[in-house]
Amino acid sequence: SRNKIFHSLNYRTQIITTDYQLTSTNCLEDEIVRCKQFSRYNVIYPNKKFLDILKESYDIISINQIGNFLSDFFIISKNPNNPIKILTPHMYFHTSKYGFAKKIYSGFITKKLLRKIDHLICFTKVEAKFWNKYFEFPIDKITIIPHSFNFINKIQYDRIEDHNFILYIGREAINKRIDLLIEAWNNLNINKKLIIVGVNSLENHKNIHYKGIVSQKEKNNLLKNCSALILPTDFEAFGHVLLEASSFKKPILCSNLEIFSEILNKDGYIGFENNVNGIKQAILKFNEYSEKEKEMMGETNYINLNRYTTEKITASYNDLFNRLLKKK
Repeated sequence: SRNKIFHSLNYRTQIITTDYQLTSTNCLEDEIVRCKQFSRYNVIYPNKKFLDILKESYDIISINQIGNFLSDFFIISKNPNNPIKILTPHMYFHTSKYGFAKKIYSGFITKKLLRKIDHLICFTKVEAKFWNKYFEFPIDKITIIPHSFNFINKIQYDRIEDHNFILYIGREAINKRIDLLIEAWNNLNINKKLIIVGVNSLENHKNIHYKGIVSQKEKNNLLKNCSALILPTDFEAFGHVLLEASSFKKPILCSNLEIFSEILNKDGYIGFENNVNGIKQAILKFNEYSEKEKEMMGETNYINLNRYTTEKITASYNDLFNRLLKKK
């Protein structure tokens, strides 16, 4: 999506990415160079073809994430045109995954790499504060540009006969508090179903149905027909699924995270503490709302999406690039 934004701003782009399943060292497809990835930390072999790309002259190098081989290679690499290096860190160090390795990496490498970065792009104020506080990256060198979101309005949907259900969509990860959600639901006595998408390792019980991995069409059908989306989580980098639900004018029940209060309108969601009782009370509160109140929540969320239009995000990138290139 960002490549489309760069194209709309008339930038010539070259994309270098990794492919864990690629059999050859790399292959060229239009503007994309796909490098063979040898581990989940993006370890690659930088052969001659790859190194030749580095010798080309660039005005800007946009680097995604930090803490893997490919990204860090570009952070420390030199280029004849001395390009502006912009990093989008994707909140990589916020989660506990690979915690021990991240702790060592953070202590000895991250700050040194950040000294070679001219500017950070963060998705939220929450993320910007994190990089400023824990890695002492200057706040005046951070620009907040959220994800762009395209309205889902040209897709055909199937009506599900029984649409009296609350929907969860997410990965099976430690921070996704599905365990709390299940316990809370089992302690409720309401005439609704809970459908969980993205998890298929648990047994169905007490009006809880697991869908596992579904197609985009089935996900859209579920979003279109659900009563509300629920998202209990200890951490979220942005919460893209909340915007997906908003595009279907759905009410949202989610954890009381600062990042959610930033990206959503307070009138469109019910926040709860990440514990069984907090989730129970949020569901019961929502269940007592009238259909009109629920509809108004959905409308609020839909209107809130105007903050994330491609046009607005493109303008933000344009302003940032122009400002940085003038200083060069």
